[in-house]
Amino acid sequence: MSNEENNTEEVVENKPFSVLGYIEDNSKNLMYAGIALLVVAAGFWYYTSIYTPKRNAAANDELFRAEKFYEQDSLDLALNGDGGEVLGLQDVAEEFGNTPAGERAAYLAASALLNKGSYEEALEYIQQVSFDDEMVAPLAMCLEGDCHVQMDNFEDGVSNYLKAANLRDNTFTTPYALMKAAKVQMHIEDWDGALESLQRVKKDYKLTQYAANIEKEIARVEAAIK
Repeated sequence: MSNEENNTEEVVENKPFSVLGYIEDNSKNLMYAGIALLVVAAGFWYYTSIYTPKRNAAANDELFRAEKFYEQDSLDLALNGDGGEVLGLQDVAEEFGNTPAGERAAYLAASALLNKGSYEEALEYIQQVSFDDEMVAPLAMCLEGDCHVQMDNFEDGVSNYLKAANLRDNTFTTPYALMKAAKVQMHIEDWDGALESLQRVKKDYKLTQYAANIEKEIARVEAAIK
């Protein structure tokens, strides 16, 4: 190899990195990457700002009519619709499942199915929802627990109730979930667990309606432990 070639290679290998040179050498690739990013950003904006709100509005329109049947305890009509213009809760949940209204439809469908004794189907629907608000989120978790308890999966039910109690801390859903847990814990003779749930209600939520007979319940559990 000639000295001239060696010198050329050395110059290439030792050439300092240049941002401008890199841009010039890769201008087409960078341009295509930039266009791709713009397309992704535009798609995300359209999905979050236009498409999703429109779908949720449509879901709300359908849900409003199904909810009327639910409020009237017409559970079959609420679940399945009227066979005409009104969609049922199950249809709304399946068609608009990725919207807030669709999730609300799934929650109501689970509640209706639970009341009808269709526990496994109810469980499928309630497991589709992921609320994060103060009230409905723990109530949905309790509803999942109810499904498990009705299917004699008592430990799973207790687990759901305790998760619901810890999910949010308020004077309605927390003692409500703890009392549900305590009742099932007593049923399966988990007396220590029941005592812990009841004492938590007594200590932290003694002014709520759920603590009305708490001393009696605690005495019953303590007697079972002895």
